[in-house]
Amino acid sequence: MKKITLRVITVITAVLLATVFVYARPVSAKILDEILDYQITADVNEDATVNIRYDITWKVLDSKSEGPLEWVQIGIPNKHCNNIEALSGNITSINTKNSGGTYAVIYFDRKYYADEVVQFSFMINQDYMYQVFPEEEVVEYKFTPGWFDSAPVDNIEIWWNSDKAIKIEPASLNEGDYYHWQARLSPNEKFSVEIQYPVDAYGFDLTQHNNSDDSDGYNFSEHSAIENAMFAIIMVVCLIFILIMCCLPVVIPLIVVLALYNAARGFKVTKEKKITRTIIEYYDSCPNCGGTRGEGTDKCIYCGTNMVKSKQEIKEEEVTPENKKILEYTSDGEYRYSDNPNRYVRVNVISVPHFVHTTPPPRSSSSSSFRSSGSHHSSCAHSSCACACACACAGGGRAGCSTKDFYKTNLKLSYFKKK
Repeated sequence: MKKITLRVITVITAVLLATVFVYARPVSAKILDEILDYQITADVNEDATVNIRYDITWKVLDSKSEGPLEWVQIGIPNKHCNNIEALSGNITSINTKNSGGTYAVIYFDRKYYADEVVQFSFMINQDYMYQVFPEEEVVEYKFTPGWFDSAPVDNIEIWWNSDKAIKIEPASLNEGDYYHWQARLSPNEKFSVEIQYPVDAYGFDLTQHNNSDDSDGYNFSEHSAIENAMFAIIMVVCLIFILIMCCLPVVIPLIVVLALYNAARGFKVTKEKKITRTIIEYYDSCPNCGGTRGEGTDKCIYCGTNMVKSKQEIKEEEVTPENKKILEYTSDGEYRYSDNPNRYVRVNVISVPHFVHTTPPPRSSSSSSFRSSGSHHSSCAHSSCACACACACAGGGRAGCSTKDFYKTNLKLSYFKKK
């Protein structure tokens, strides 16, 4: 039982380690595209909205894994986009509604394949980008251009109109009428800039301390108590579902291992002897050359002819009172059998694994309880398995044979003349 417990613990540990290894490995996204150039130009309007122009040069690296490039989505500051306009002729459709307002969704006039480059431009009028700080009497725009989760950006440049600005972060030199920042970005890397203005520079709404409403979150104050309760219930159900899905890869193998362990408890492995007895009768002399049988073999030592005249396997249940003497042979080997000098009994002994229940199954007074008992079913299943294995594995292989009539010289002279 100790050996079985140790094996079960080893199996559980191995399964858990394998599960952790499989599901903890980082999954690296294949790079399908490369952004060669990413130009953003921003101009603040008198009403504090911002006109933002995007000029993008996009190269397709792989058009087989997920197909050719037909459309893209570019992140924009928030859902308060007042207007969006395509500036290049290769754009057939552009909108923000299909993404809930957080992306500009752009469809091209054709498919682009590996090593092809597409250049496209569009402009948006964006509101709610600034935050008011009344104590400092300043308004700040914080702008992070849309980034790309699985594509590198070889060159990104932000051009922000410097008119009336009093402070910027990070530092930049004026190039004409614009502040200019430039960088190179890895996949999923972001780049942010901050520009401050006096509170009276443009038509800022000073009644709100934070107008940078870039959140699409649920606002409880805008809904009734019933709607808020339903939303809370849905969120809890979704959270439970997500937790279950995350735990399944670990829980399922653990449940399987525990089930196997419970099924194995109460059993031990023993070995049963399986004896095969075969009566073999040899020829007096080789039917081909008249020679004798080779030592330890069933063949003639001169010409290799098979010397076995007949062979009969005797099962224990088939033993009659007349031949019950055969049951006395219980060790591997070949023994003389009966008065016939050419008849022997060959014995082959093998050990067969056998599962034995170490604790008696609980008694039951009803047939329904008996059928639902796990211990009864386990015992029956294992006994059947042991029986099937014993029948399947019996026989095979040849036991050691003792040499008979090694010095017999019943040879025919004609055989040597021919040779």
